Amino acid sequence: MLRRLLALVFGWFGWPTCSDELPLLEPAWPSNTDIADDYVRTGLEFGEAVSFLHFGEPDGFEALLSAWEAAEETYANRGFRTLRLEEFVASAREDNCPLVGLLEPRAEGEDSVLHAKAYRLTSLGKIQPSVDLRKIFRSLPAPTAAPSRGDPCLTCRADKRPCGSTRSLDTRAPRAHCRRVMEH
Repeated sequence: MLRRLLALVFGWFGWPTCSDELPLLEPAWPSNTDIADDYVRTGLEFGEAVSFLHFGEPDGFEALLSAWEAAEETYANRGFRTLRLEEFVASAREDNCPLVGLLEPRAEGEDSVLHAKAYRLTSLGKIQPSVDLRKIFRSLPAPTAAPSRGDPCLTCRADKRPCGSTRSLDTRAPRAHCRRVMEH
């Protein structure tokens, strides 16, 4: 009778009715490993951004912190010990540096430590860059544009006497377009 009821319900929605073809129903809530994966991903992204703070806070730095903060709070609410920011920074810098203590449950009565919230309160916007990239980039010469269709031909450009031609810079093309071909 249960099989008939399931066949009726599944048939109503257009789902397969054979018992071996029943759709896999995923839980409505994420598993602990999904929560941990999200926590590690956001922590590594933020840790990598922190490792480049000597250049200054990049665009989107606060959004990375907010994402890590939300993931860390969810992870801590599941009863796990959170990892320090230094562990994420070290793991982001080195490929084979494992995150020790992941999915380690807190002891009974142990309060959760939210490192992302602590970073927001103590360090966000307070670290001065040791390298001023804007100053370095301002001191560089302006880039020169690549020759385009309206530039003089390569031959005339080489001896700094433009011929005024607007032909493309195809070096395989004959140079008959240049008025000074005979002088080249």
